[in-house]
Amino acid sequence: ELPSPLTTEEIVARLEGASSSDHGEGVPDYKYIEPTSTAFDSFVDYVRNDEGRFLLGFPEVDLAMRGLARGEMLLVVGHSHNGKSQVLYNSIVTALLNTDAHILLFSPDEPRELVAQKLHCIAYGRNGEELEQQIKDGNEAVLEEVRVASRSLFDRILINDGALTFTQMSDTLKEAQDYWGRHPNFAMVDYLELQPGESDHTGVVAKAQGLKRWSKEASIPLAVVHQAGRGSGDRHKPALITAGKYGGEQEALAVLGVYRKRDDPSLSYLEKCYHSVSINVRVTKNKRPPNKLGDFEYFLCPHTGQIRPYRDDDIPPDDRYMR
Repeated sequence: ELPSPLTTEEIVARLEGASSSDHGEGVPDYKYIEPTSTAFDSFVDYVRNDEGRFLLGFPEVDLAMRGLARGEMLLVVGHSHNGKSQVLYNSIVTALLNTDAHILLFSPDEPRELVAQKLHCIAYGRNGEELEQQIKDGNEAVLEEVRVASRSLFDRILINDGALTFTQMSDTLKEAQDYWGRHPNFAMVDYLELQPGESDHTGVVAKAQGLKRWSKEASIPLAVVHQAGRGSGDRHKPALITAGKYGGEQEALAVLGVYRKRDDPSLSYLEKCYHSVSINVRVTKNKRPPNKLGDFEYFLCPHTGQIRPYRDDDIPPDDRYMR
């Protein structure tokens, strides 16, 4: 005989009974454990309130990853001079222009002056060489543009170009919090191998583990540039999940492989023209369910460094940008 259906009151009573903990009030304040229910509470809050996640500004990538949350680490992997840093610089500028993001950038690879120039060119659509010449010539309009930007838009990014230990990075974070009066929304490290420590397999893995630990303790989304190893395949092909030099990918929530098809020696002349200004971003690892992956092509402006969707009128008439 089938049981009779529960009434609404009985259903509510059972739910309340199931949700009540066997550990009532007066639970000790443990140091290392807490009820698993708090993890589910945090998970629900995490899913419902995704405005705290940092978006990279590339719609296809953001749809797959759904942003980078506090304590999560992203690795951006690729061969040298293939646009890894440029991808993240574009993400930073997009965030600065469209949100109230405050960003901390650790750049032991490039001096902060060069980073500032690249960010300015992306934000204002400036040609890097022309910007230098205009400043050298004393162009007052350009000088005023740079001054205003440095005190407004770019006052929300702080750049440290030293090779800092994790303790020094934490001290830098505290100084940034004091300067802004708030916590940063995002941090970038360029690049992993230049962090203090050994550069062999054990050292690189330890650095990746240390950065992951730092991002969790600092409660900040972190993107780390990571060089591809020599045995990771051709420059014109997508980097695999294990492409990073000496590893480190195990610590990341997601891995983006950046590559340029222009380096393919088998390209026809027309393909060379097309890919001379293309850049590909491949989501090769994504631990966020449903674990979407994908390979996405963009236009990389050879003058300004801007990365955006590739349009038909972007195709160069010749192979001038291959030279």
